[in-house]
Amino acid sequence: MSVSRTPFVDDFEHTFFLCQDVIDFGNQELPLDFKMIWIPGKESGKIGDFIGNRCTSSKTARKAGRDAGMPLEFRKISEFRRGTLAALLTDAYSFDCRCAQYWSADWREFDDFFFEHLQIADRYGFITVLDGEAIGLASWDPRHRPEYVEIGHNCIAAKYKGHGYGKVQLQEAVDRISRYDNLGKIIVTTNGLLLPAQRMYERVGFREIRRRRSDGFSGEFIDYEYS
Repeated sequence: MSVSRTPFVDDFEHTFFLCQDVIDFGNQELPLDFKMIWIPGKESGKIGDFIGNRCTSSKTARKAGRDAGMPLEFRKISEFRRGTLAALLTDAYSFDCRCAQYWSADWREFDDFFFEHLQIADRYGFITVLDGEAIGLASWDPRHRPEYVEIGHNCIAAKYKGHGYGKVQLQEAVDRISRYDNLGKIIVTTNGLLLPAQRMYERVGFREIRRRRSDGFSGEFIDYEYS
């Protein structure tokens, strides 16, 4: 491998490297802002079309990505237009019209906040891209560290569900969050209505801590923890 490295320190208080000239993948752990999972399924001669100056993700995410059989990329939110986050959430929850009825205002507020504070958006979230199309997003709230970090909105667009992309995306978020120094745990809350989300969290390694009553249409709250 021939790699030109420029060290920098990001918000995670760790030194990473920018990969400027990638000849092959190898097993290199590389920076959060320049990540790509190469997943077999394209002719080897076209690998450069997908890599550009980006580098591979963590070993865990690479393995999950290979299982999915397609190229996934994690990109900065600032590379996309305002409204992208709300649109992804609306599409992802389109299986039940009540979701948009009750939650669309929250989705728009989330989108507005991130696009008005792009530095925060790029540090605490990303958009998952498949063949140039935004198909999902993940975000998290770091304000309670080192005690815990809470995973926030994360979703996969409806037509891309069922292919393992949600698991890959969640694992990427967990990998990034786990780089915080002296972090106690990662938490997330979902709803009884969202059975696929429950299974996804459990497959990645979260364990159910408690269930709490909810008066909403989506069933009880389910709290998960990863430590």
